[in-house]
Amino acid sequence: MLGVYPERVHFVGIGGAGMSALAEILHGHGHAVTGSDLRRTALTERLESLGIGVQYGHEPALVTDAALVVYSSAVRHGNPERRYAERHDIAVTRRAEMLGELMRMHTSIGVAGTHGKTTTTSLIGHVLAHAGLDPTIVVGGTLRARESNAVIGRGGLLVAEADEYDRSFLSMHPLTAVITNIEADHLDCYRDIDDIKSAFLKYARGVPAGGRIVACGDDRHARDVVSRIDKTVITYGTENDADYIARDLRVAQGRTLFTVARRGAILGQASIPLAGVHNVRNSLATVSVCCEMGISFDVVCGGLAGFAGIRRRFEPVGVCRGMTVIDDYAHHPTEIAATLAAARGLGFARIIAVFQPHLYTRTRDFMDAFAQSLSAADVAVVTEIYKAREEGIAGVSGRGIVERMRAGRAPGAVFVETKEQAVDAVTATARAGDGIVLMGAGDICDIGPKLLERFSHE
Repeated sequence: MLGVYPERVHFVGIGGAGMSALAEILHGHGHAVTGSDLRRTALTERLESLGIGVQYGHEPALVTDAALVVYSSAVRHGNPERRYAERHDIAVTRRAEMLGELMRMHTSIGVAGTHGKTTTTSLIGHVLAHAGLDPTIVVGGTLRARESNAVIGRGGLLVAEADEYDRSFLSMHPLTAVITNIEADHLDCYRDIDDIKSAFLKYARGVPAGGRIVACGDDRHARDVVSRIDKTVITYGTENDADYIARDLRVAQGRTLFTVARRGAILGQASIPLAGVHNVRNSLATVSVCCEMGISFDVVCGGLAGFAGIRRRFEPVGVCRGMTVIDDYAHHPTEIAATLAAARGLGFARIIAVFQPHLYTRTRDFMDAFAQSLSAADVAVVTEIYKAREEGIAGVSGRGIVERMRAGRAPGAVFVETKEQAVDAVTATARAGDGIVLMGAGDICDIGPKLLERFSHE
Protein backbone atom coordinates (compact mmCIF):
# COMPACT_ATOMS: atom_id res chain seq x y z
CA MET A 1 0.00 0.00 0.00
CA LEU A 2 0.92 3.67 -0.34
CA GLY A 3 1.92 4.26 3.27
CA VAL A 4 0.89 7.91 3.38
CA TYR A 5 -2.77 6.88 2.97
CA PRO A 6 -5.01 4.78 5.26
CA GLU A 7 -6.33 1.39 4.27
CA ARG A 8 -9.93 2.49 3.57
CA VAL A 9 -10.43 5.44 1.20
CA HIS A 10 -13.79 6.68 -0.08
CA PHE A 11 -14.12 8.86 -3.21
CA VAL A 12 -17.11 11.21 -3.45
CA GLY A 13 -17.80 11.70 -7.16
CA ILE A 14 -15.74 8.66 -8.12
CA GLY A 15 -17.03 8.72 -11.70
CA GLY A 16 -15.08 11.84 -12.62
CA ALA A 17 -12.12 11.37 -14.94
CA GLY A 18 -9.55 12.49 -12.39
CA MET A 19 -11.22 10.79 -9.43
CA SER A 20 -11.65 7.41 -11.10
CA ALA A 21 -7.98 7.36 -12.10
CA LEU A 22 -6.81 7.99 -8.53
CA ALA A 23 -9.26 5.40 -7.20
CA GLU A 24 -7.87 2.81 -9.60
CA ILE A 25 -4.28 3.60 -8.62
CA LEU A 26 -4.95 3.32 -4.88
CA HIS A 27 -6.90 0.11 -5.44
CA GLY A 28 -3.99 -1.26 -7.44
CA HIS A 29 -1.68 -0.55 -4.51
CA GLY A 30 -3.83 -2.62 -2.15
CA HIS A 31 -6.10 -0.04 -0.52
CA ALA A 32 -9.75 -0.78 0.17
CA VAL A 33 -11.42 1.76 -2.12
CA THR A 34 -15.09 2.66 -2.32
CA GLY A 35 -16.90 5.51 -3.99
CA SER A 36 -20.17 7.15 -4.84
CA ASP A 37 -21.60 9.09 -7.75
CA LEU A 38 -24.95 10.20 -9.07
CA ARG A 39 -25.08 7.95 -12.10
CA ARG A 40 -23.57 4.89 -13.71
CA THR A 41 -21.02 5.55 -16.46
CA ALA A 42 -18.40 3.61 -18.38
CA LEU A 43 -15.82 4.78 -15.84
CA THR A 44 -17.80 3.60 -12.81
CA GLU A 45 -18.52 0.28 -14.52
CA ARG A 46 -14.81 -0.20 -15.10
CA LEU A 47 -14.09 0.49 -11.42
CA GLU A 48 -16.76 -2.03 -10.40
CA SER A 49 -15.20 -4.61 -12.73
CA LEU A 50 -11.95 -4.16 -10.78
CA GLY A 51 -13.72 -4.91 -7.51
CA ILE A 52 -14.19 -1.33 -6.31
CA GLY A 53 -17.52 -0.79 -4.60
CA VAL A 54 -19.50 2.05 -6.19
CA GLN A 55 -22.79 3.33 -4.80
CA TYR A 56 -25.14 5.51 -6.86
CA GLY A 57 -26.48 8.44 -4.91
CA HIS A 58 -24.98 10.21 -1.90
CA GLU A 59 -25.72 9.49 1.76
CA PRO A 60 -23.77 9.82 5.03
CA ALA A 61 -23.84 6.08 5.72
CA LEU A 62 -21.37 5.53 2.89
CA VAL A 63 -18.51 7.23 4.77
CA THR A 64 -19.10 6.20 8.38
CA ASP A 65 -16.24 3.68 8.40
CA ALA A 66 -13.93 5.49 5.94
CA ALA A 67 -10.51 6.59 7.16
CA LEU A 68 -10.16 9.17 4.39
CA VAL A 69 -12.73 10.89 2.16
CA VAL A 70 -11.58 12.35 -1.16
CA TYR A 71 -13.67 14.83 -3.14
CA SER A 72 -13.22 16.83 -6.33
CA SER A 73 -13.90 20.46 -7.19
CA ALA A 74 -17.28 19.39 -8.56
CA VAL A 75 -18.43 18.21 -5.10
CA ARG A 76 -19.91 21.11 -3.16
CA HIS A 77 -19.68 21.67 0.58
CA GLY A 78 -23.32 20.65 1.04
CA ASN A 79 -22.74 17.11 -0.21
CA PRO A 80 -24.03 14.82 2.59
CA GLU A 81 -20.97 12.54 2.58
CA ARG A 82 -18.48 15.37 2.65
CA ARG A 83 -20.48 17.20 5.32
CA TYR A 84 -20.74 14.10 7.52
CA ALA A 85 -17.00 13.42 7.27
CA GLU A 86 -16.11 17.00 8.19
CA ARG A 87 -18.46 16.99 11.18
CA HIS A 88 -17.26 13.63 12.52
CA ASP A 89 -13.50 14.17 12.29
CA ILE A 90 -12.99 11.84 9.34
CA ALA A 91 -9.97 12.96 7.32
CA VAL A 92 -11.01 14.82 4.17
CA THR A 93 -8.87 15.88 1.21
CA ARG A 94 -9.35 17.31 -2.27
CA ARG A 95 -8.48 15.23 -5.32
CA ALA A 96 -5.81 17.76 -6.30
CA GLU A 97 -4.13 17.45 -2.91
CA MET A 98 -4.04 13.66 -3.21
CA LEU A 99 -2.55 13.90 -6.69
CA GLY A 100 -0.03 16.41 -5.40
CA GLU A 101 1.01 14.00 -2.66
CA LEU A 102 1.40 11.20 -5.21
CA MET A 103 3.62 13.50 -7.25
CA ARG A 104 5.77 14.13 -4.19
CA MET A 105 6.23 10.38 -3.78
CA HIS A 106 7.44 9.93 -7.38
CA THR A 107 9.74 11.53 -9.91
CA SER A 108 6.86 13.44 -11.39
CA ILE A 109 5.89 15.20 -14.60
CA GLY A 110 2.87 17.51 -14.51
CA VAL A 111 1.22 18.71 -17.71
CA ALA A 112 -0.63 22.01 -17.43
CA GLY A 113 -2.17 24.24 -20.09
CA THR A 114 -5.53 25.43 -21.32
CA HIS A 115 -5.48 22.96 -24.21
CA GLY A 116 -3.68 19.71 -24.98
CA LYS A 117 -3.17 18.40 -21.43
CA THR A 118 -4.73 15.00 -22.00
CA THR A 119 -2.98 14.27 -25.30
CA THR A 120 0.41 15.49 -24.08
CA THR A 121 0.17 13.58 -20.80
CA SER A 122 -0.80 10.43 -22.69
CA LEU A 123 2.01 10.84 -25.22
CA ILE A 124 4.63 11.35 -22.52
CA GLY A 125 3.35 8.36 -20.56
CA HIS A 126 3.32 6.19 -23.67
CA VAL A 127 6.88 7.13 -24.63
CA LEU A 128 8.14 6.52 -21.08
CA ALA A 129 6.51 3.08 -21.16
CA HIS A 130 7.98 2.40 -24.61
CA ALA A 131 11.39 3.28 -23.15
CA GLY A 132 10.91 0.60 -20.48
CA LEU A 133 10.53 3.03 -17.56
CA ASP A 134 7.14 1.66 -16.38
CA PRO A 135 5.48 4.97 -15.38
CA THR A 136 2.31 5.58 -13.44
CA ILE A 137 -0.06 7.62 -15.62
CA VAL A 138 -3.03 9.73 -14.51
CA VAL A 139 -4.90 11.20 -17.45
CA GLY A 140 -8.23 12.90 -18.11
CA GLY A 141 -9.20 10.67 -21.01
CA THR A 142 -9.35 6.98 -21.83
CA LEU A 143 -6.17 5.55 -23.34
CA ARG A 144 -7.25 3.41 -26.27
CA ALA A 145 -4.38 0.97 -25.79
CA ARG A 146 -5.48 0.21 -22.22
CA GLU A 147 -9.15 1.28 -22.11
CA SER A 148 -8.37 3.11 -18.89
CA ASN A 149 -7.47 6.60 -17.69
CA ALA A 150 -4.93 5.23 -15.22
CA VAL A 151 -1.80 3.12 -15.56
CA ILE A 152 -0.20 1.67 -12.43
CA GLY A 153 3.54 1.63 -12.91
CA ARG A 154 6.34 0.43 -10.64
CA GLY A 155 9.19 2.45 -12.12
CA GLY A 156 9.05 5.41 -9.73
CA LEU A 157 7.85 7.85 -12.42
CA LEU A 158 4.47 9.56 -12.49
CA VAL A 159 3.04 11.67 -15.30
CA ALA A 160 -0.28 13.42 -14.73
CA GLU A 161 -2.45 16.26 -15.88
CA ALA A 162 -2.17 19.39 -13.76
CA ASP A 163 -5.58 21.01 -14.18
CA GLU A 164 -5.91 24.77 -13.72
CA TYR A 165 -9.65 24.60 -12.96
CA ASP A 166 -10.34 25.87 -9.44
CA ARG A 167 -6.54 26.42 -9.20
CA SER A 168 -6.16 22.70 -8.55
CA PHE A 169 -2.66 22.57 -10.04
CA LEU A 170 -1.33 24.79 -7.27
CA SER A 171 -1.44 21.70 -5.03
CA MET A 172 1.02 19.97 -7.36
CA HIS A 173 4.80 20.42 -7.47
CA PRO A 174 6.13 18.18 -10.24
CA LEU A 175 9.84 17.91 -10.92
CA THR A 176 9.07 18.66 -14.59
CA ALA A 177 6.24 21.11 -15.23
CA VAL A 178 4.92 21.32 -18.78
CA ILE A 179 2.93 24.37 -19.94
CA THR A 180 1.31 23.68 -23.31
CA ASN A 181 -0.41 27.07 -23.67
CA ILE A 182 -2.32 29.67 -21.65
CA GLU A 183 -5.61 31.19 -22.72
CA ALA A 184 -8.76 32.58 -21.14
CA ASP A 185 -11.02 29.79 -19.85
CA HIS A 186 -12.76 28.86 -16.60
CA LEU A 187 -13.81 32.46 -16.08
CA ASP A 188 -16.09 31.23 -13.32
CA CYS A 189 -12.85 30.69 -11.34
CA TYR A 190 -10.59 33.42 -12.70
CA ARG A 191 -11.16 37.16 -13.18
CA ASP A 192 -9.35 37.45 -16.50
CA ILE A 193 -6.30 36.31 -18.46
CA ASP A 194 -3.94 38.13 -16.09
CA ASP A 195 -5.39 36.20 -13.15
CA ILE A 196 -4.91 32.96 -15.09
CA LYS A 197 -1.30 33.83 -15.94
CA SER A 198 -0.64 34.65 -12.30
CA ALA A 199 -1.81 31.15 -11.33
CA PHE A 200 0.40 29.54 -13.99
CA LEU A 201 3.34 31.58 -12.75
CA LYS A 202 2.75 30.32 -9.22
CA TYR A 203 2.49 26.75 -10.54
CA ALA A 204 5.80 27.09 -12.40
CA ARG A 205 7.53 28.64 -9.43
CA GLY A 206 6.43 25.64 -7.35
CA VAL A 207 8.77 23.32 -9.26
CA PRO A 208 11.32 21.96 -6.74
CA ALA A 209 15.00 22.82 -6.87
CA GLY A 210 16.68 20.87 -9.65
CA GLY A 211 13.47 20.66 -11.66
CA ARG A 212 12.57 22.22 -14.99
CA ILE A 213 9.74 23.92 -16.84
CA VAL A 214 8.98 22.84 -20.41
CA ALA A 215 6.88 25.44 -22.22
CA CYS A 216 5.52 26.12 -25.69
CA GLY A 217 7.42 29.01 -27.21
CA ASP A 218 4.68 29.57 -29.79
CA ASP A 219 2.28 30.71 -27.07
CA ARG A 220 2.79 34.35 -26.06
CA HIS A 221 1.25 33.96 -22.61
CA ALA A 222 3.38 30.90 -21.84
CA ARG A 223 6.47 32.78 -23.03
CA ASP A 224 5.61 35.70 -20.79
CA VAL A 225 5.14 33.45 -17.75
CA VAL A 226 8.40 31.53 -18.13
CA SER A 227 10.35 34.74 -18.78
CA ARG A 228 9.66 35.62 -15.14
CA ILE A 229 10.95 32.34 -13.70
CA ASP A 230 14.43 31.87 -12.26
CA LYS A 231 14.54 28.13 -13.01
CA THR A 232 15.64 25.89 -15.85
CA VAL A 233 13.28 26.49 -18.78
CA ILE A 234 13.12 24.37 -21.94
CA THR A 235 11.06 25.71 -24.84
CA TYR A 236 9.56 24.05 -27.90
CA GLY A 237 7.60 25.28 -30.89
CA THR A 238 6.92 25.44 -34.60
CA GLU A 239 6.86 29.20 -35.17
CA ASN A 240 9.43 30.86 -32.91
CA ASP A 241 13.00 30.21 -31.86
CA ALA A 242 13.01 27.52 -29.19
CA ASP A 243 15.22 24.78 -27.78
CA TYR A 244 13.23 22.15 -29.70
CA ILE A 245 11.76 23.13 -33.06
CA ALA A 246 9.53 21.19 -35.48
CA ARG A 247 10.06 21.99 -39.16
CA ASP A 248 8.92 20.74 -42.56
CA LEU A 249 5.49 19.56 -41.42
CA ARG A 250 3.65 17.38 -43.92
CA VAL A 251 0.89 14.78 -44.04
CA ALA A 252 1.38 11.41 -45.72
CA GLN A 253 -0.86 8.33 -45.60
CA GLY A 254 -2.81 9.58 -42.61
CA ARG A 255 0.27 10.43 -40.55
CA THR A 256 1.89 13.76 -39.73
CA LEU A 257 5.64 13.95 -40.30
CA PHE A 258 8.03 16.65 -39.12
CA THR A 259 11.73 17.25 -38.60
CA VAL A 260 13.00 18.04 -35.10
CA ALA A 261 15.96 20.27 -34.33
CA ARG A 262 17.42 20.69 -30.83
CA ARG A 263 19.27 23.94 -30.23
CA GLY A 264 20.03 24.20 -33.93
CA ALA A 265 21.12 20.59 -34.51
CA ILE A 266 18.85 18.28 -36.52
CA LEU A 267 17.79 15.23 -34.50
CA GLY A 268 15.78 13.55 -37.24
CA GLN A 269 12.25 13.01 -38.46
CA ALA A 270 9.26 12.11 -36.31
CA SER A 271 6.02 10.49 -37.47
CA ILE A 272 2.80 10.61 -35.48
CA PRO A 273 -0.60 8.99 -36.13
CA LEU A 274 -2.30 12.28 -35.20
CA ALA A 275 -3.66 15.15 -37.28
CA GLY A 276 -3.15 18.86 -36.85
CA VAL A 277 -0.43 21.35 -35.98
CA HIS A 278 -1.65 21.34 -32.38
CA ASN A 279 -0.71 17.66 -32.14
CA VAL A 280 2.72 18.38 -33.58
CA ARG A 281 3.17 20.77 -30.65
CA ASN A 282 1.88 18.16 -28.20
CA SER A 283 4.34 15.65 -29.65
CA LEU A 284 7.17 18.18 -29.55
CA ALA A 285 6.46 18.76 -25.85
CA THR A 286 6.87 15.00 -25.42
CA VAL A 287 10.16 15.01 -27.35
CA SER A 288 11.41 17.87 -25.16
CA VAL A 289 10.48 16.22 -21.86
CA CYS A 290 11.79 12.78 -22.76
CA CYS A 291 15.02 13.84 -24.46
CA GLU A 292 15.84 16.11 -21.52
CA MET A 293 15.41 13.03 -19.31
CA GLY A 294 18.12 11.30 -21.34
CA ILE A 295 15.93 9.11 -23.54
CA SER A 296 17.33 8.86 -27.06
CA PHE A 297 15.50 10.60 -29.90
CA ASP A 298 15.12 7.30 -31.77
CA VAL A 299 13.41 5.69 -28.78
CA VAL A 300 11.14 8.72 -28.36
CA CYS A 301 10.17 8.57 -32.03
CA GLY A 302 9.44 4.87 -31.75
CA GLY A 303 7.03 5.60 -28.93
CA LEU A 304 5.34 8.46 -30.77
CA ALA A 305 4.91 6.38 -33.92
CA GLY A 306 3.10 3.63 -32.01
CA PHE A 307 0.74 5.83 -30.01
CA ALA A 308 -2.77 4.36 -30.16
CA GLY A 309 -4.60 7.56 -29.26
CA ILE A 310 -7.20 8.60 -26.72
CA ARG A 311 -10.94 8.19 -26.70
CA ARG A 312 -12.72 11.36 -27.82
CA ARG A 313 -9.55 13.06 -29.11
CA PHE A 314 -10.09 13.25 -32.87
CA GLU A 315 -11.21 9.64 -32.63
CA PRO A 316 -12.50 7.93 -35.78
CA VAL A 317 -15.97 6.55 -35.09
CA GLY A 318 -16.52 4.94 -38.47
CA VAL A 319 -17.19 5.33 -42.18
CA CYS A 320 -20.45 4.50 -43.93
CA ARG A 321 -21.28 5.07 -47.60
CA GLY A 322 -18.38 7.48 -47.93
CA MET A 323 -19.32 9.57 -44.89
CA THR A 324 -16.73 9.68 -42.08
CA VAL A 325 -17.63 10.39 -38.44
CA ILE A 326 -14.97 11.73 -36.05
CA ASP A 327 -15.48 12.41 -32.34
CA ASP A 328 -13.54 15.08 -30.46
CA TYR A 329 -13.57 16.60 -26.98
CA ALA A 330 -13.11 20.19 -28.26
CA HIS A 331 -15.15 22.53 -26.07
CA HIS A 332 -13.29 25.85 -26.32
CA PRO A 333 -13.19 28.09 -29.43
CA THR A 334 -9.45 27.55 -29.91
CA GLU A 335 -9.87 23.77 -29.68
CA ILE A 336 -12.73 23.86 -32.19
CA ALA A 337 -10.59 25.85 -34.63
CA ALA A 338 -7.70 23.39 -34.27
CA THR A 339 -9.97 20.35 -34.66
CA LEU A 340 -11.69 21.70 -37.76
CA ALA A 341 -8.33 22.66 -39.29
CA ALA A 342 -7.09 19.11 -38.68
CA ALA A 343 -10.22 17.70 -40.32
CA ARG A 344 -9.85 20.06 -43.27
CA GLY A 345 -6.32 18.78 -43.77
CA LEU A 346 -7.65 15.25 -44.36
CA GLY A 347 -9.20 16.27 -47.68
CA PHE A 348 -12.93 15.83 -47.03
CA ALA A 349 -15.27 17.34 -49.62
CA ARG A 350 -17.13 19.17 -46.85
CA ILE A 351 -16.85 19.47 -43.09
CA ILE A 352 -20.03 19.15 -41.04
CA ALA A 353 -19.46 20.27 -37.45
CA VAL A 354 -21.81 19.12 -34.71
CA PHE A 355 -21.15 21.10 -31.54
CA GLN A 356 -22.68 20.67 -28.09
CA PRO A 357 -21.71 23.70 -25.94
CA HIS A 358 -20.44 22.78 -22.47
CA LEU A 359 -21.39 24.97 -19.48
CA TYR A 360 -23.55 28.09 -19.50
CA THR A 361 -20.74 30.30 -18.23
CA ARG A 362 -18.32 29.21 -20.95
CA THR A 363 -20.99 29.66 -23.64
CA ARG A 364 -21.79 33.14 -22.33
CA ASP A 365 -18.14 34.18 -22.11
CA PHE A 366 -17.15 32.90 -25.57
CA MET A 367 -20.35 33.21 -27.61
CA ASP A 368 -18.78 35.30 -30.37
CA ALA A 369 -15.60 33.21 -30.44
CA PHE A 370 -17.60 29.98 -30.77
CA ALA A 371 -19.47 31.46 -33.72
CA GLN A 372 -16.23 32.48 -35.40
CA SER A 373 -14.52 29.10 -34.89
CA LEU A 374 -17.51 27.09 -36.09
CA SER A 375 -17.74 29.22 -39.23
CA ALA A 376 -14.73 27.27 -40.52
CA ALA A 377 -17.10 24.34 -41.16
CA ASP A 378 -19.23 24.09 -44.28
CA VAL A 379 -22.22 23.14 -42.16
CA ALA A 380 -22.56 23.62 -38.39
CA VAL A 381 -25.20 21.99 -36.22
CA VAL A 382 -25.30 23.41 -32.68
CA THR A 383 -27.27 21.76 -29.89
CA GLU A 384 -28.51 23.13 -26.60
CA ILE A 385 -25.96 23.51 -23.80
CA TYR A 386 -24.74 20.56 -21.74
CA LYS A 387 -25.03 22.11 -18.30
CA ALA A 388 -22.72 19.73 -16.35
CA ARG A 389 -22.21 21.28 -12.89
CA GLU A 390 -24.14 24.49 -13.62
CA GLU A 391 -27.67 25.80 -13.61
CA GLY A 392 -29.07 27.78 -16.51
CA ILE A 393 -28.32 31.44 -17.16
CA ALA A 394 -31.14 33.55 -18.58
CA GLY A 395 -30.63 34.38 -22.23
CA VAL A 396 -27.71 31.98 -22.71
CA SER A 397 -28.34 29.20 -25.22
CA GLY A 398 -26.74 27.37 -28.08
CA ARG A 399 -29.19 29.27 -30.26
CA GLY A 400 -27.16 32.43 -29.63
CA ILE A 401 -24.11 30.89 -31.32
CA VAL A 402 -26.13 30.10 -34.44
CA GLU A 403 -27.67 33.57 -34.52
CA ARG A 404 -24.20 35.11 -34.48
CA MET A 405 -23.02 32.75 -37.19
CA ARG A 406 -25.92 33.68 -39.44
CA ALA A 407 -25.32 37.37 -38.78
CA GLY A 408 -21.76 36.75 -39.93
CA ARG A 409 -23.05 35.22 -43.17
CA ALA A 410 -22.65 31.56 -42.27
CA PRO A 411 -25.92 30.27 -43.78
CA GLY A 412 -25.06 26.64 -43.06
CA ALA A 413 -25.63 27.05 -39.31
CA VAL A 414 -28.50 25.15 -37.68
CA PHE A 415 -29.69 25.12 -34.06
CA VAL A 416 -31.35 22.02 -32.59
CA GLU A 417 -32.63 21.41 -29.09
CA THR A 418 -31.57 17.79 -28.69
CA LYS A 419 -29.01 15.23 -29.78
CA GLU A 420 -31.74 13.30 -31.57
CA GLN A 421 -32.58 16.36 -33.65
CA ALA A 422 -28.87 16.73 -34.40
CA VAL A 423 -28.89 13.22 -35.91
CA ASP A 424 -31.84 14.21 -38.10
CA ALA A 425 -30.18 17.46 -39.19
CA VAL A 426 -26.90 15.77 -40.14
CA THR A 427 -28.60 12.88 -41.92
CA ALA A 428 -30.62 15.33 -44.01
CA THR A 429 -27.54 17.08 -45.40
CA ALA A 430 -24.60 14.61 -45.30
CA ARG A 431 -23.34 13.03 -48.49
CA ALA A 432 -20.44 10.88 -49.66
CA GLY A 433 -17.09 12.55 -49.11
CA ASP A 434 -18.19 14.51 -46.04
CA GLY A 435 -16.38 14.51 -42.72
CA ILE A 436 -18.75 14.83 -39.76
CA VAL A 437 -16.94 16.11 -36.67
CA LEU A 438 -18.68 15.79 -33.30
CA MET A 439 -17.35 18.22 -30.69
CA GLY A 440 -18.04 18.93 -27.03
CA ALA A 441 -17.15 17.87 -23.50
CA GLY A 442 -20.63 16.52 -22.74
CA ASP A 443 -22.35 13.51 -24.27
CA ILE A 444 -22.49 14.47 -27.95
CA CYS A 445 -20.31 11.40 -28.59
CA ASP A 446 -23.44 9.29 -28.13
CA ILE A 447 -24.71 10.19 -31.59
CA GLY A 448 -21.70 8.84 -33.49
CA PRO A 449 -22.92 5.24 -33.75
CA LYS A 450 -26.48 6.50 -34.36
CA LEU A 451 -25.33 8.54 -37.33
CA LEU A 452 -23.56 5.56 -38.87
CA GLU A 453 -26.67 3.44 -38.40
CA ARG A 454 -28.84 6.08 -40.08
CA PHE A 455 -26.39 6.44 -42.96
CA SER A 456 -26.54 2.69 -43.54
CA HIS A 457 -30.31 2.86 -44.07
CA GLU A 458 -30.50 5.99 -46.20
